[in-house]
Formats: sequence, C-alpha cells, structure tokens
Amino acid sequence: MVVDFHCHFWDLFSACSECLPEEGKSEEKCLEFFKSMLSRDCFYVNSFSGTEYRETISLLEKTSDFNIIPVFGIHPQNPEPSQMEILSGLIEKKMIYGIGECGFDMFTPEYASTLENQKMVWDFQLDEAVKKQLPMIIHVRKALPLIFGHIPDLKKVPAVIFHGWPGSPVEAESLLKKGVNAFFSFGKALLQGRKNSLETLKFLPPERILTETDFPFMTLKNQDFTRPVEIEKIKKFILDFKSLPESMFEEILLENCCNIFGLKGV
Repeated sequence: MVVDFHCHFWDLFSACSECLPEEGKSEEKCLEFFKSMLSRDCFYVNSFSGTEYRETISLLEKTSDFNIIPVFGIHPQNPEPSQMEILSGLIEKKMIYGIGECGFDMFTPEYASTLENQKMVWDFQLDEAVKKQLPMIIHVRKALPLIFGHIPDLKKVPAVIFHGWPGSPVEAESLLKKGVNAFFSFGKALLQGRKNSLETLKFLPPERILTETDFPFMTLKNQDFTRPVEIEKIKKFILDFKSLPESMFEEILLENCCNIFGLKGV
C-alpha cells in the first residue's frame, strides 16, 4: 500500500476527457478512462477548492471503491473570502479530513498583489485548524518567512503537511525544532533533481517524509499530464536515495496517513 498525499481528482478527470478523441466521446467513457488510472492499492489525499467542489464531490461519488481522503482549502492563488463559508460548512458537517491546500504564493507579481486576501483566508483557515484540530496541507512559494511568522499557532495544529516542500533542510529542521508536527511531501521535484528537495530528503528521517504526485500537475518534460501510477516512481526514487526497505517505508506512509487524518481500522 502506498499513499499519494496530494492530488486533484477533478483536474485529472478533465485531463482524461481531453485525451479522448471527440468521436464517440461520452461521460461514461471519460469516467471509465479516469478510473482505469486509479489503484486500489493507494490512498489518495484529494485537494479541491470551492470553485471545483461540486464537480469533485459528484466525481468521488462515482469512484467510491477507491481509497480517497477529501480535504478542502482556499488556495492562495485564488484567495476568495467567499469560500470561507463553504469551508466552514464542510467542517461542521465533517465532510473533510483536513484543510488545504492553503498558504501563501508570492511566485509572481500577480499572486503577490493578492497578499492581503491571502493573509485573510490563511488566518481563517489556521484558526479553524486549531479550533477543530484538523491537519493542514500547506502550499507555499517564495513565502516561507510568512509561514514561520505563524509558528506559535502551527504548533497547535495536529499535523502540518508541506505539499511539494520548497525549502532547505535547515528550514525543515527549524520547523521541527520549534515544535511544529511537520511532514514534508515530495514529488517530481526529486526526479527533476532540484537541489533543495534532494538535500532535505537526505536530512529527514523516513517518518517525516511523504510522497505525492500532485496529479495531473507537476509534469516532466514532454508529458501532457501526470498520472496516478507515477507515485511508484516517487516512492522508488526515495527508496533508492535513502536505502530504505520497501515494506518498512510503505508501513510508515500508511501509519502517517492514519495518524494525520484520524483513520482507524485500515
């Protein structure tokens, strides 16, 4: 059993639909193609935003035989305050297992121009995570100092997953030393040879390492979109890089999944 700690089902379904030829295309065939990409030997942590919520839920109802853990967050690239009400409703109805992806994105001038809204929705989501004791899945680009400014509250969150960890091993160590129950999720940045990713992976103990694809995003050169099966490439890379026994690492991933999201009897 392996765990993909960050993925986007609705976007994958859309990518599958685009790949099928127009002639004979139907919703049924798109769904069949989509389901053919999924594995029952994997837990998927599905992240979605308010803009795609209804479509995603409808899709998940048709894929109930797979291991899917829904989480919901207000993405920093679209920090729309009106989505706070949607998030509150999902939390109250216990329809999600975590909050995310959320965080800060200063990667482009366009994203940076929405910083005030990013701060507003971040504060709301962090407060909810603390009050309701829900894990957070964090998206952060060129904004780690903003995350470090919230260490006192992040220490109160049961678990904090850094999706596509962008920082250095020193920053990862600092978060842990300051008392944040942080986990660091790695995907195709490892296959691309990104220095920070490789150095942090080398430093971290296996118990703090998570695997993700971010499907259908985070593609390699000449790829149309990322497929769920590519989680095996990420896992193999980590196994080889860290010289880990496969069964031990899979057990750690599954145990982390259960502990982070409060799953029982898996």
